[in-house]
Amino acid sequence: MGVTLLGFFSNNHREGDGALILSIAHGVVSPALFILVGGILYDRTHTQILKYYRGLVQSMPLFSIFFFVFTLANMAVPLTANFIGEFLSFTGAFSSNPIMTSIGASGMVLAAAYSVWLFNRVCFGSASLYLNNITDITRREFFLLLPLLLITIIIGIYPDIVLDSVHLSISNLLISDSTNLINSPPLFKL
Repeated sequence: MGVTLLGFFSNNHREGDGALILSIAHGVVSPALFILVGGILYDRTHTQILKYYRGLVQSMPLFSIFFFVFTLANMAVPLTANFIGEFLSFTGAFSSNPIMTSIGASGMVLAAAYSVWLFNRVCFGSASLYLNNITDITRREFFLLLPLLLITIIIGIYPDIVLDSVHLSISNLLISDSTNLINSPPLFKL
């Protein structure tokens, strides 16, 4: 969400579009990850202790695929909505302030490293002794996650679905803010 703020406050059309796409992507990918971890895993195991989870790909292959794809989307891999949003936000912000953009990009690297570590820790390795008879995703859970996956990939491939309908609004917002700043009285008189 820091990248979204960087995009919104850089006061440019491209960053505004990127921040909006990134907000939508965050509203799709984060709930999917919460459903996977908080809904499905916690519902089956009744624990949130990370050291108990290991080797879930053996007993939950479909869960592992969904978890992998949404983890990649959270890391902003190309062909996902997060990538489009972060790319537009960073390319526009870099032209106005390269130092702040570089600091923001370093956060992306750390988040990606943690996401890869978490996925490997939960899904791979030998099966955990603490977890017995874990069932895979049910049909209801599958059809709950599938639309979120499709939205993430469709916006990542064709972002104009969203951008065409909001570009005029973002342009008007940026233009009205700049004219209000010029015509507004000063906040403090010296």
